[in-house]
Amino acid sequence: MTRRVFVDAFGGAFDRHSDVRTAVVVDIIRASTTAVTAAHRGWTCYPASSLDHAMELAGLLPDPLLAGELGGHTPYGFDLGNSPATIDRLPSQSRPIVLLSSSGTPLMAEAAARFANAYVGSLRTVSALAAILAEGGDNVLVVGAGTRGVFRAEDQLGCARIAAELCMHGFEAGDTATTTMIDQWDGQPLEAMLQSE
Repeated sequence: MTRRVFVDAFGGAFDRHSDVRTAVVVDIIRASTTAVTAAHRGWTCYPASSLDHAMELAGLLPDPLLAGELGGHTPYGFDLGNSPATIDRLPSQSRPIVLLSSSGTPLMAEAAARFANAYVGSLRTVSALAAILAEGGDNVLVVGAGTRGVFRAEDQLGCARIAAELCMHGFEAGDTATTTMIDQWDGQPLEAMLQSE
């Protein structure tokens, strides 16, 4: 059976690919990178779909750290912004982290609710994530979070790298848009994402 990978953007992608059972959410700057950094450092990280959801999660967890941003600003009462560098410098992993962002964490929460398998994709985990996904038998949807209706360059690059790596594991691009995305970013250095606003 041929497995396919699809690249799309925004929450509407979930409806457009409702037959897919595995989703990867990519928000390179910054929610995906922050969440992956937290996990790498041993923190337990809970993506929140909204400010209300973040507060609800915080009320259920023992002494959580609230980290995140809405519209680029740290919400009132939060301990930290949405910064992988800040998370990387934290001294102890003894407290859970509730992470909130404008676009990335709502998509992460939605993917977790809608798909049998939901993952967070970042540039730090392309090879490891593709290896895990290749072990499964499902088609994969890689979704860029985007901001204000724009599928940003950094998310395109991250999605394309994950999709290309899956193709090296025997997946096929599921549609023309995915093939175009992979081809557009093939061989591009990380600095190419600096064209993004």
